[in-house]
Amino acid sequence: MHQDGKAYSDLEALNYALAGYSDETVGIIRPPLKDLSGLVTAGLIKSVPKPPPGKKFVLNYAQRKVTLVDEGAPKK
Repeated sequence: MHQDGKAYSDLEALNYALAGYSDETVGIIRPPLKDLSGLVTAGLIKSVPKPPPGKKFVLNYAQRKVTLVDEGAPKK
């Protein structure tokens, strides 16, 4: 699989896991995540995927979204 395709697939998986982390519609309420390793601790993913070279996965818990940004980009 092309590296960009894998990164997109990993990003989808991270966002799916994040949606399942705290879902008030089914009564699952957990404390805010500090980083993506919390999804591993919660048992929602086996490991945090490795981003492509020069990129990083960034968690924005307030927006309940994971994005893929350039390594030098500031956290949002």
